[in-house]
Amino acid sequence: MARILSKEVKNRIIKNGEGRLYAVSDFADLNNDASVTRTLSRLENENFLIRLSQGLYLYPIRNQYGIHKPSLSTIAQAIAERQGFEPWVPVRVQRFSRPPRSTTPASFRNCLQKYTIFG
Repeated sequence: MARILSKEVKNRIIKNGEGRLYAVSDFADLNNDASVTRTLSRLENENFLIRLSQGLYLYPIRNQYGIHKPSLSTIAQAIAERQGFEPWVPVRVQRFSRPPRSTTPASFRNCLQKYTIFG
């Protein structure tokens, strides 16, 4: 039974493609968290997966030059998306010493006085 479960986990990972993150919860439909945990750990020992943190594994991109590991920001963004957060867009914050002259209402002028965000 464990051998069949191990093959199922490995086949799913291969089918989904390289460069993806996996956790035990991704295999919840197999109804055996302990065996899935052992299988993921075994695949890490075989250098098939890379363990990023407890319970979080990466199926890395492999090419003729070796293993391509994603950047930390890519991993952080993937983890945030898994937790249900919206993908973030870097913004540039510019501080003004006084509000820009405009015809905006007073309530908006107070916001513009401190920070303006450009996307």
